[in-house]
Amino acid sequence: MKKSIFLSVLVVIFAVVLVGCKKKDDGPALSNEALITAVSTSGFTLTQTATGGTISGTIAKTANLGAVQITFTISANATSNPASPATLDLNSPKPIVVTAQDGTTTKTYTVSATQ
Repeated sequence: MKKSIFLSVLVVIFAVVLVGCKKKDDGPALSNEALITAVSTSGFTLTQTATGGTISGTIAKTANLGAVQITFTISANATSNPASPATLDLNSPKPIVVTAQDGTTTKTYTVSATQ
C-alpha cells in the first residue's frame, strides 16, 4: 500500500514538472529589416544608391542647403533617427539611422546634396 501511494505521488510530481517545463510561445519573430524604402524632398530629386547606404541629390543654387526638408519611408515597425519628415543641414553629409523592429539591427544612411 505504501509502495502504491509512493508511486502515485511520484507520478503526480513527474506530471507537474513536465507541464511546468512546457516551452513558452514567444509569438512571431521580430523583423530585422532596417531599410529606407523611399525618399523625397521638395525642390529637388534625391537618389538612393543600389547598395542603399547613400542618398544624394543636386539642389538649385538659390535653395537653402542649410534647411532641407526630407521625407522618407522605412521598413514596417522600424524606427529612425531623425524621424521623418526631417529638416537637415546638408552643408555637410548627415546620417539617418534606421533601427529594425528587433531593436538590434541598424543601418546608417548618409544623406548629401550639392548645388
